[in-house]
Amino acid sequence: METASVACSATSGSASSAAGPAARRIWIFSDPQVGLCNSNDGKTGGQWLQQAVLDLTSNMGGADYVLGLGDVVDNSADAEMQEYLDIRAGSGIKTWFEINGNHDYIASTMPLWHKHLLRPGRYVIEDGNCAFIMFSAEQSYAAGCVGQATFNWVKETITRYQGSNIVVCSHVPVYDTVAGSTKTHRHLYVGQVGVALDSEEKIAASKVAAAPFVELLASVRVDLWLSGHLHSTKRTPTHVFRRNGTTFVNVATTGHAYGTQMSVSYLLELTEGSRTFVARCRRHDDGVYLPDYEVKQDFPHPVALSPDGPRLIIETAIQSAAESTG
Repeated sequence: METASVACSATSGSASSAAGPAARRIWIFSDPQVGLCNSNDGKTGGQWLQQAVLDLTSNMGGADYVLGLGDVVDNSADAEMQEYLDIRAGSGIKTWFEINGNHDYIASTMPLWHKHLLRPGRYVIEDGNCAFIMFSAEQSYAAGCVGQATFNWVKETITRYQGSNIVVCSHVPVYDTVAGSTKTHRHLYVGQVGVALDSEEKIAASKVAAAPFVELLASVRVDLWLSGHLHSTKRTPTHVFRRNGTTFVNVATTGHAYGTQMSVSYLLELTEGSRTFVARCRRHDDGVYLPDYEVKQDFPHPVALSPDGPRLIIETAIQSAAESTG
């Protein structure tokens, strides 16, 4: 498999101290759905995302880089994409990595997405001995379906990085992990991309087809699996789940859509030489951390961060570092 890599700066917008051990602060958000007006409060997804970014940069100490786990826009309209890009550009944080969700799957096929985000459907971010394995939604309906080729890539990539600390990021969660992940359209499964779940037979088949991801995680190590997509109920401790050594976290959402009634994201903190990482849940409505949803555990290996920042590893050529970081 041919790969290409490019270094991305991890210093702009960060409050990481030059004194003491090197550290990395990574902001992780999902499902802002810019363009959607939330009926329960009258604010749009873009307004809530802007408030979260302002909280991050003004009160949380900023971040070295950002991971966006999909559904950045609601209807794939150019105006929505431009609003998202304006929020991103105004953050002062240079390096953002996104995957697309089911709502912005169509946007991911459009020129505006590729001009500014330039992200393939699947890629790896290497930051020293920490690997972030990223893969996108592959259709706008039948959310959670990925093709056999993508599943094979996920399996091969996780296997290849077993010597690293591993974080997997997908838009949709693994079946029967975080709250709501057993419902139709609410979990990953391997299927024929482009086929809608329009019958009880297909819905039942989608649950059977969730097994490859579950079985994979019984045979390989993944330390942390981050996803979004599920934000139709209030947040509870079941938004964090542990099985077979993997911690699963539902990051969604920075908005208030569909009944979540709070704007949340996560700040992942890594420290050079330490095995311990902390993923802190932030509620942006009132600017407080939520200890009940915090994840603090150990990687198998002491963190060894790259002095040059994260590197984007993809299977096709990249034109330039400037284009890859937006």
